[in-house]
Amino acid sequence: MVHVLAFGVILITTKSGKNAKGKVRFAYSNNTGWSNPISLVQFNDPTVELPAMIDAQARAGNANPESFGMNYKTLLPGIINWKEKYAATRNPNDKNMILGEDFDVIGGKEYFYRIWNPHDEMLKKNAVQTLHNLSAQGSLGDKSSFIVSLGLANQEGVMKINNETNQRFNLNLGMTTQLASWLTGDFKVLGTFQEYDSPFNYYNNGVDTAGNGYFGYYMRWGSYFPYGTYNGTYFRHAPGYMANATQNESKSNDMRISGRLTAQITKDFNIVGEYSINNNFSSLKMNGGQVPLWDWWTSAR
Repeated sequence: MVHVLAFGVILITTKSGKNAKGKVRFAYSNNTGWSNPISLVQFNDPTVELPAMIDAQARAGNANPESFGMNYKTLLPGIINWKEKYAATRNPNDKNMILGEDFDVIGGKEYFYRIWNPHDEMLKKNAVQTLHNLSAQGSLGDKSSFIVSLGLANQEGVMKINNETNQRFNLNLGMTTQLASWLTGDFKVLGTFQEYDSPFNYYNNGVDTAGNGYFGYYMRWGSYFPYGTYNGTYFRHAPGYMANATQNESKSNDMRISGRLTAQITKDFNIVGEYSINNNFSSLKMNGGQVPLWDWWTSAR
């Protein structure tokens, strides 16, 4: 029996192949599903967000609140000006940012004015999952029966840029045979083989963790943070890192081979012997490296 769980995980209850009488039966099933985030934190309009932050910082005794060198009191008029003059002419599919309109350099620091929809920039509308199952069971002569079950699951992640993928293959083989009038053998092979590929996480030493991956990071900052490019190069922000990241490769294989012999000594007395071998393998290949980004965190470059 096959049970489908989250992100392509498949649990298989093994069968021995018993009771397949006389002929081979084949079965195939598949399904396709789509996943979407159903509850997301919405980003505030910066023309509402920034005044509130300025007032809050003033109450705390900070007269010049800023973020990465962008003074909010200078940033706010620039965003208001952008909304009035340029917002209506921007195509969300055009990521090119125009110096002097979408952003500017003031006192050696970049100020970003263009407002984005971060969820649309970073998340896919539909992440596809497919599942295929193929099985065959039947008899081999009068004394043996078998079952073979194969499962293949593929699932995409929800991120739009440099998407992660998860693939899992399951193998289940079972055979029962009458070795002698008093001796029966059951043999099984159960294997799972999984590969998960994901972009190198520059925020957390290469690997995603809960709350510290690209998904969590882009939601930390306002919608005026740069999601576009300048002269074909991204700025230092989540989409820039993600677009340039190479894929990490995480693999795990589990194999179990077992055999069972049942000797019927008398009608009410059996001797059973079992033996199994388990082999587990996992590997993680992280592919980091340098990425070309406009580093506006420290100074205008």
